Amino acid sequence: MEEITKNVLIPHKDILFTLSKIQKAFIAEFNSNCPERERIFPQYPLWAFFSDTDLCLQNGEKVFSFVIDKTDCRRLSSGKQIFFFPAKIELDTRKLNLEILFAEGENSEGTQSEGTGNSLADETWNKIQRNFLQVKFPVSQKSFLTGQVIFKNNGWELYSDKWNTCRKPSH
Repeated sequence: MEEITKNVLIPHKDILFTLSKIQKAFIAEFNSNCPERERIFPQYPLWAFFSDTDLCLQNGEKVFSFVIDKTDCRRLSSGKQIFFFPAKIELDTRKLNLEILFAEGENSEGTQSEGTGNSLADETWNKIQRNFLQVKFPVSQKSFLTGQVIFKNNGWELYSDKWNTCRKPSH
């Protein structure tokens, strides 16, 4: 099997547990209200991967904020639909928009146009958020882990990991 290396952002374990509960509830509710051919399936791990152009955090960059927003979805040109938690990081030199992918599935023709948005996904979010009233989105995080991960043989190995703490900008 091919070995893949990616730069990754991992939310703190407390928010990971919450995101996992929301993932499970969202998928169950969504799948109970859609045709079988449009069901979605969980994706793991609940991490945000940096694109090759964003790279990981650079040495010396200061992190001002890390915010995770409520679920969103997007249909890819392949017809696959992905569901994710948008994650935004504000650094002293740049801003990054990442996605914590939590589910994906095939989308039948005619149920959604190209691009973003999905009315069933919005309805599902509105139903499950009542069960997660203790979590108000967007959720600001004080710390998170970054590093590199190697995917190999249906597993992963994290290395070069570093805890990052958000600091208030000095004006």
